[in-house]
Amino acid sequence: MSEADTPVFRRCRFQRGPALGDLVELPAVLREFRAGTCDPKRDFCAAPERGGRFIGSAPAEGPRGRSTSRSLPAMHRSRLVGVVFDTPAAQVGLEVDFWSKALGTPTYSPPGEEQFTALIGAVPDLFTVVQAVGDDAPRYHVDIETDDLAAEVARLTALGAESLTRWKDAFTMRSPGGHVLCVVPVHSDPETFARTAHAWP
Repeated sequence: MSEADTPVFRRCRFQRGPALGDLVELPAVLREFRAGTCDPKRDFCAAPERGGRFIGSAPAEGPRGRSTSRSLPAMHRSRLVGVVFDTPAAQVGLEVDFWSKALGTPTYSPPGEEQFTALIGAVPDLFTVVQAVGDDAPRYHVDIETDDLAAEVARLTALGAESLTRWKDAFTMRSPGGHVLCVVPVHSDPETFARTAHAWP
């Protein structure tokens, strides 16, 4: 079979997940595959999900044994990625000092986003962050990361959440019980996201 006859999906290779031998997708490349712009020379593409379900398209045998493209249901993935201590700006220094010592963790503020202070390694596989807020109401909220923001916001809305605001690529929502959460792009490393994220139809 010539290069031209070989389906793109056949030329793309998979990455094996570290947990149960699952095959997991690489989100950025998956978007390229859905758009039909997967580069076969780079050898990346979509991959099967847990339980034998697939993302994107998979090859199927056509007439005379030739492979054809068969579309299968698209999915997205998401996971709880962070716990955030929303703290009045005037109290952030005290709050960071308290939690750093209480949990025995170093801290880090990303350049240009000094309102966030991460407590490094406080909870395995999760970000724990102190965030300066402009009001006087200390509280907590959680972050959910996803490889498809629109799909995850729609999923949570269907479950009863209410959309509140958007800041950059972070969508703030309120759960049915009144708790605040944010839907954000994938922040964790690819291995952690692949190992711990849930796949949603």
